[in-house]
Amino acid sequence: MQHNIYEHYYSRDVRDSRVLVMGPFLPPIGGVSVHVSRVIASLKANNNTVYQIKTVADCRFWCTPYHILRFMWICFTYRPHIIHYHHSHKSHDMIEMIMVCFLKRLCKASWILIDHDCRHLYLRSKWYKKLYSLLLTSVDKLVPIGLPTHKSYRNTGVVVPAHVSVEGAFLPPYQNNERHIWSTYPKDLEFFLQNHDKIILANAFQLSHVNGQDLYGIDLCIETFEAVHKKYPHVGFVIALAQIGDHTYFERLNSALRAKNLHQHWYMLTGNRELWPLFKRAHVFVRPTLSDGASVSIQEALFFGVPVIASDACERPNKVILFKNRDIFDFTEKVMCALERSSTNPGIKGGP
Repeated sequence: MQHNIYEHYYSRDVRDSRVLVMGPFLPPIGGVSVHVSRVIASLKANNNTVYQIKTVADCRFWCTPYHILRFMWICFTYRPHIIHYHHSHKSHDMIEMIMVCFLKRLCKASWILIDHDCRHLYLRSKWYKKLYSLLLTSVDKLVPIGLPTHKSYRNTGVVVPAHVSVEGAFLPPYQNNERHIWSTYPKDLEFFLQNHDKIILANAFQLSHVNGQDLYGIDLCIETFEAVHKKYPHVGFVIALAQIGDHTYFERLNSALRAKNLHQHWYMLTGNRELWPLFKRAHVFVRPTLSDGASVSIQEALFFGVPVIASDACERPNKVILFKNRDIFDFTEKVMCALERSSTNPGIKGGP
């Protein structure tokens, strides 16, 4: 399943306005927080005044009166023209959206709701979906990020507003801070990169499972890398984890790498860092996810000219090399072919 890359529109032409952005901000680094940070930077570059409310703080659930008063103070003091609400999918997000609905009317602001998650509606109760459908009648524009997210609305019976814009999450990074980002990486990462002829790169927000299966397919990566390493002994594998998540599973993966004698050729980069400078050093980027939305990292890899191999779990951009989801043989074959092409065509990695 492939398609052309959806473009970003909802904030691109906003100028000389007061914009309230509600969403996850850095840190931690993830696809959504990176998207939000780049949208804010773009808005500021277009002479907009931006106010921010972080919607993923765990303590907010226990401090709801404070959160409401703070939100009201910002709205009534700064009178935003536009409210960008990035769906957090937390247990209390309905309270937040009701609050936005009420105050957007008082401030006469436009409300743009951006949904990045293609899975959450399938897990919601009937009453949630009914109330959510009612709230969406007050939204001036719904922006599902990626076709799978848009499909989740239709498949779950949520009534969408008249103005819907399916868009991509990707905005090009601001490369003037590349030196600073590299300074945040561990020093031994540079040593690892220099001591391997080719680099396979993967990433995950955190280790987690869905229905007992590895959401990001890290187990598949280890199996494939075992086969790859027999043919290409000087290939290294770098996986970036913003958060470890399941620590028990993390130890199991490390044990498997040691048992297969791969641990010296596998680098786990943990912590909240931007990933894009690593694409300039990678030869292949893999995304073997069990399910997925509009992956920012895939579009970032394509932007830097890196071949991408991803599962067919959802719609992917046209240039992505697909393999059958959870099929280790197909995955391994596609990775081998990509490495072979990078051997015969050293120019395959072109820059932006």
